[in-house]
Amino acid sequence: MMYTLEARALATLYYPEFQFSDPYAVAIKNEVKAAIPIDRTDKDFIFSITERAKIFDQGTSAFLLQNPEAIVLSLGCGLCSRANRLQEIARGSKWINVDLKNVIEVRNVLYEEQANISNKACDDIENANWLDELWNPDALPVLLVMEGVSPYLTQEKLEKLLYNIGRKVRSQTAKVSILFDYCHPDYSYDGTIINNRSAKKVHFQAGFKNASAIAAVVPGIEIIGHYNTLAANSPAYASAEAEFKIENNGELPYEIVLLAFDRKEEERKKDLNYFGRPLFWNKRYARQAAGNGNYLFLAEADHFICTQQEYDTAVSFLLNGNKLCNGLQEEVFAVYCVNLFQDAGLLLDQEQEELVLIPDYASDPKEISVGQHKVLLLTEIPETSLLLEFVKEIQIAIPTLFVFTDDALDPRLNGLETEFLNGIAQWVLLKLSGEQWMLGPLFPASTSLKTCYNCLSLQLWRNQPVRKWAGKDKPGVVSVPVVFSIDRFLNQRTLLVDTLKGIMTEKLSVLTTIDALSAEIAVHPVNPQHYCSQRDELAENRQSAIVFSSRPKTKTNDGGYRTISPAQSIKNLESIISPVTGIVHPLNCLTGAEDALSVYSTVFFKVPQKQGLLKSEDFIQYSLGKGISKEQSKISALSEAIERYNAMYDGTEECVYGAGDQLDAKAFFPETLKRYSQDQLLRFAQNLNGRQAVKEMPVGTELHWTPAYSLLNREKAWFPFTFCYSNTPYPDETYVRFDSNGCAAGNTIEEAVLQGFLELIERDAVAVWWYNRVSRPAVSLTELNVDALGKIKNALDENWDYWILDLTHDFGIPVVVAVGKHKISKEFRLGFGAHPEISIAVTRALTELYQIIVINKQHKTAFKFSQIADEPFLYPATNISQKVFKDYPLEVRADIKEDVEYCAAQTAGLGFDVFVLNTTRPAALLHTVKVIIPGLIFIWPELGNRRLFDLPVQLCWQTEKLSESELNKQELFL
Repeated sequence: MMYTLEARALATLYYPEFQFSDPYAVAIKNEVKAAIPIDRTDKDFIFSITERAKIFDQGTSAFLLQNPEAIVLSLGCGLCSRANRLQEIARGSKWINVDLKNVIEVRNVLYEEQANISNKACDDIENANWLDELWNPDALPVLLVMEGVSPYLTQEKLEKLLYNIGRKVRSQTAKVSILFDYCHPDYSYDGTIINNRSAKKVHFQAGFKNASAIAAVVPGIEIIGHYNTLAANSPAYASAEAEFKIENNGELPYEIVLLAFDRKEEERKKDLNYFGRPLFWNKRYARQAAGNGNYLFLAEADHFICTQQEYDTAVSFLLNGNKLCNGLQEEVFAVYCVNLFQDAGLLLDQEQEELVLIPDYASDPKEISVGQHKVLLLTEIPETSLLLEFVKEIQIAIPTLFVFTDDALDPRLNGLETEFLNGIAQWVLLKLSGEQWMLGPLFPASTSLKTCYNCLSLQLWRNQPVRKWAGKDKPGVVSVPVVFSIDRFLNQRTLLVDTLKGIMTEKLSVLTTIDALSAEIAVHPVNPQHYCSQRDELAENRQSAIVFSSRPKTKTNDGGYRTISPAQSIKNLESIISPVTGIVHPLNCLTGAEDALSVYSTVFFKVPQKQGLLKSEDFIQYSLGKGISKEQSKISALSEAIERYNAMYDGTEECVYGAGDQLDAKAFFPETLKRYSQDQLLRFAQNLNGRQAVKEMPVGTELHWTPAYSLLNREKAWFPFTFCYSNTPYPDETYVRFDSNGCAAGNTIEEAVLQGFLELIERDAVAVWWYNRVSRPAVSLTELNVDALGKIKNALDENWDYWILDLTHDFGIPVVVAVGKHKISKEFRLGFGAHPEISIAVTRALTELYQIIVINKQHKTAFKFSQIADEPFLYPATNISQKVFKDYPLEVRADIKEDVEYCAAQTAGLGFDVFVLNTTRPAALLHTVKVIIPGLIFIWPELGNRRLFDLPVQLCWQTEKLSESELNKQELFL
């Protein structure tokens, strides 16, 4: 109490640059003459106290300007003079200073009485009983100011205080806000900053990791403003804050927030004022702080992510008469934020008249008997009688439990199969609210060897990544509003009844959805899930040496060697293709004409593990497919999606943590897998957000590791986990990052390993060609399959000149690049291919070239093709004869296993080892792997790999090695 008063007095006397004046603190300091051990040269401490006071002054002033007849309760007031300092603004308000009895006795002596200022003593702050006698019959707005209170309460007392305030506030009609500061629970500061006050570090006793954590303690509270400007005005504090954020996932050490309690709807209507006209939040969206500076609007079929700052600024602007404390620049930003939300349909000019239901997961389900059936109501639909009549129309003979819900992921459904199925043979899930109605699946009472609700929920959660992310580190499930229209229900009642009868008659274990507007019906597979808690414990996906089996080939010139046709492969994957329950979404064709090449795309969802600000695209991963035939293009897209999906961390992977030299087998350290030059590492240090940017790992650093097994000697080796898997929660990405090089999918493990191996060889050869800018001979297309060549010509000839260059290097496996040059713009595009059979390598390169052309036009690519300089190495070498297919000897092998063994032998002959990490997930149906050959080069620049410099000379492609500075500067981020 005396320290803060002394700091305010010293700032007033000696630091005019702080733009803070407290003559009351100076007067009391002179009158009391207490020996307070603060050195007036301790500028940082004095600044922190006065800046905090200024922020609280500004927040209080803004509230009083909007509510001139308000009540202000200053809790834990100490000797604060805010009521006196703000008297000009606060003259029409009632101000009550609240603190413990001995503090109030001191205040009564030191401060003169004011007509509108009173002091209130209390014995027990956290019970909030002092609030009982402070409410006014006129329901005036109330601001509760709590400056510097929370850090000095225990966590239990702080949470109890906030909870009790919330409980008492909700029983009142007054509009109540709280201006409140809090610290992160891990925040501490060096006590020597205030000289002899403490000889050790002072740890605050309580706090919250972020503002949204307060809402978990005080239901119904809303964060409507953030006011901490310490970092903006103090380089010392800014540095400390930045360091803290790095160590704590972007969380702040200290915050000042304005909180408001939910009021009656009629009161809220008046709040959002935009230049004289009211605005209304779209009720279809739940709103919540999402951590790390993100703010989320979440609807049933949509979401919008913005920054917490954008939301707070817009709300403060709309609630405070379109004025903000920090002047014109902030107000311009506020207008931008309001327009942002209007354009997204989040702020509306008129209040919605439609009925919006909020699922109440805390309420008990209502059970009703309908003949031999039972109805369980988890829905907020008010017309219960209509639902009961709906059940009667189904006319099913088997005793059934009909479960009506507003949310297929309602947590109350988790215990249903054990709690409500006495005497019931089956149960069915029904969601008749929202934009998408859901009927089914029909679940048998006994779930042995069949799908159960847990299986369904796993599949649904897989396709609701934003909602899953929003619920991370929060208790329970994030509730999503849904609309209900009785007219739509009645209009589609016959369709609903007939559809449900069909499901129950045929005992369909599928989820049927009906669009509430268009009545379009879709059926989604529901499959037994390997990790369903009803049937399996979550098992570790343990690695072992792979034993290959004979896999006779199905010969194809399109896509490579496979054991079954592309059409059959697609059919085998139908059960995992769905936007609602699938692993991947339905395919989308990006091209048109029947006689041209086809490019297909699909997507799957992920919950990003990265910290910081997120965008909607962070939750989606696209995959593309190429091929001569549509079927090959389709299976190519699906295979890539499953390959990438299976490479994502899910917590079941085999993993150990420790120093690499302490493991039970050889460990491949980051620098042996990603060989960056010292110049690259220096550049990375300047941009740690770059695609490749890592730090050099100190000796003895502990990492997460996962094992893979050699194809040559079947021995285990350890690899950094973040090199092998994507989207992990581990900070090891500081030293090594995942890329998909060597990742592949196949109908069998042998198929997958062959494809992964060929990708490594392809990228290795391309890197040597690209960075050394080596001229290579052309490959003739005259021997290419006539049908394939015809489709390629139809796709490319009108706008593109194109040719094939031979990049085959020391592995002896054909590698080629297809170079395309636009006839008008003269821009280049590239496609690559590798395969033991030259015709397939060429086909792969040409179809990839077309894929790149299509996606660069439609979606844009990270690589800037327009920046490729027109250089000789992009054209056929003039001093080397054109190659034809017969120049590439082909040893005919009837079995894919033999192809894998051949590739392994080629690797061994060059002194490399080859490892396979089996990433197969049972639910994804295809086999997937990551093939690893330490020492090969990736197309993303690895300028510390000597192979990049040595191989062109060894192969006589160049007479002299280039230096790093002479390499191609354009990084091949494809």
